[in-house]
Amino acid sequence: MISVEYNNIILENVLTRSFRQEVVYDPSGTDHFFVRYTMVFEGLITGLSRGPRSYCVNIREASTPQFLWKDLRQALLDPRHTVVVKGLLRDGNGNIIPETLFRCVPERENPQDPDRDLGHGPKPISLETISTIGSRAIKVRWEVQCEKLEWPSTYADYAAHFEEGHAALQTVLDNRWAVEEELDSNFYLTRTIRGTLRLSRPVARSGFDYRWLAVPALEAGFKRMRMRYTVHEDGLTTDYEVVDKQVHTAAPWPATEMRVTNAKATERGVTYTGSCRVVLLGPPHIPRKALVIRAVQILDYFTAFLTQAQALQNTSWIPIHIGITEEIGETNQVAAEIQYQYTPTAEEFGKDQFANQLLELGKDFTFEGQPWSIHALGQPPFPAYDPNLSWMPAPYGYNT
Repeated sequence: MISVEYNNIILENVLTRSFRQEVVYDPSGTDHFFVRYTMVFEGLITGLSRGPRSYCVNIREASTPQFLWKDLRQALLDPRHTVVVKGLLRDGNGNIIPETLFRCVPERENPQDPDRDLGHGPKPISLETISTIGSRAIKVRWEVQCEKLEWPSTYADYAAHFEEGHAALQTVLDNRWAVEEELDSNFYLTRTIRGTLRLSRPVARSGFDYRWLAVPALEAGFKRMRMRYTVHEDGLTTDYEVVDKQVHTAAPWPATEMRVTNAKATERGVTYTGSCRVVLLGPPHIPRKALVIRAVQILDYFTAFLTQAQALQNTSWIPIHIGITEEIGETNQVAAEIQYQYTPTAEEFGKDQFANQLLELGKDFTFEGQPWSIHALGQPPFPAYDPNLSWMPAPYGYNT
């Protein structure tokens, strides 16, 4: 004999009309998400008199069939209650013992339960009254749907499975992703990673959205240009897109974008001029003062107007213009610039002087000789500047 329990309602003498099991895959048809059970039962609901053996414990005292059927209907059609299918089976000794054949619980009751539903269920689908038997019983046909993982069939395998550390049902069921790469005319590569996370619990109740699973490591020589993360209406499916682009020289921490223009010129081979302009952009939480400090350091790296001030005086080095600009508004941006001229000493003067100056252009930016730490910002993310490593603030990502 089979019985079905749902929302404090018990269907007895149940005839199972349908027990459909459907394997649900990810949209690419590759990964197995879970099994969708669609079950149709016919059974009797008895004990309607509210006596001591009543099976309808949530049915109110009512003398009319109208109220009785309304309460039954509301109980059997209300979603997200535990479904238990029980049967009387014979053991090896021929004794008849009750056995739970199927069980599915809503996520809200116990998120760690291995039998919990994975799709906001269990979900009643339909309810039909087949017949009424006096005033004490009703025969109904009831359809319900559950989505859950398929565990080992025997109790021994079931217990061993959880003893191996798999007792807690994982929140993330699947992470399926794809990669697209595009090479432009200057041979810079843009890599786009798109994927979908399927969760077994709604994002709102899990406390966090497992975004860290959707953020791949940033490859050396690349900068993270954009990241998009979308939670669908069901709270169980999230789409993400990460775009990384190859860059020539990474911006030094804490800046996220750097533009430097360094120029040298001569007038009639006697007077030499130079200019350097640095523009830095940073994230919202970085103070502009830190960007100003870094911009001045970059100016000094290219011109040595601070670290070699005494030596420059011997060449009649004259600063024509020095400026620092901060932009206050929606973007976090600062700029620093310097224009200068100088006349070489008699020993240095010659036809190769400008050629020697040109040799200083085109060198790799290493930031050597400049302080790397900024006291107010704490420990830098890297031990030293590396032109191949672009910085990204947490929690939006991390670096290799």
